[in-house]
Amino acid sequence: MIQPRGLIKNNINKYATFYRVFDVICIKVALTMSLALFDVVYQKDYFILFLMSIIVFSISAEMLALYRSWRSGFFKEIVFNTTLSWSFACVYIFGYLFFTQTGVDFSRGAVGSWFVSTTILLVLWRGIFGLFLLYIRRKGMDTRQVSIIGFTDEGENLAKEIIDNPQTGYRLVAIYDDRRRDRLPNSYQDLFKGDVNQGVEDARENKFDAVFIALP
Repeated sequence: MIQPRGLIKNNINKYATFYRVFDVICIKVALTMSLALFDVVYQKDYFILFLMSIIVFSISAEMLALYRSWRSGFFKEIVFNTTLSWSFACVYIFGYLFFTQTGVDFSRGAVGSWFVSTTILLVLWRGIFGLFLLYIRRKGMDTRQVSIIGFTDEGENLAKEIIDNPQTGYRLVAIYDDRRRDRLPNSYQDLFKGDVNQGVEDARENKFDAVFIALP
């Protein structure tokens, strides 16, 4: 028996907590490595910069919805939002060092290396994790079953996008339309499960993780 779970779901990434923790680790690792590279002692002042960076980065990331579900997003968007969020943190630190006139107390090479290496690490680990998700989704794991109600031109384009892009994690399992099965394109007839009313009823029974409506 299917338990009622409601028809409205948020767009929060179930890996969001993991993403946040790993981002902090990347920022800390990049700072530690940069200080070691320039033979600088990790003192309290650098720890303060680290704290400021993760606070500003976290706020920026939330504003840009960096931790939302990226199933339907593209990697270049993830890279852009990640880089922009970290750029805000870098600008804030630059401003802090300038207005407090404490820039001379820090190694410019180490701080600059930290900014660059952090950007690389934040993007790199997302790329690796994205490839891992792509692999398991192509194996049928970590997927969401979806349906399309109303097989209009927009619905057909959407179906093609879902089928051609398994990395999104969406798996099209049903199509509903008031036309007869034989009026649908041959490649989609096996997915036809009934008319629009049947689609609404199946959605109410929570047979799918997501339902796309493409009615005129």
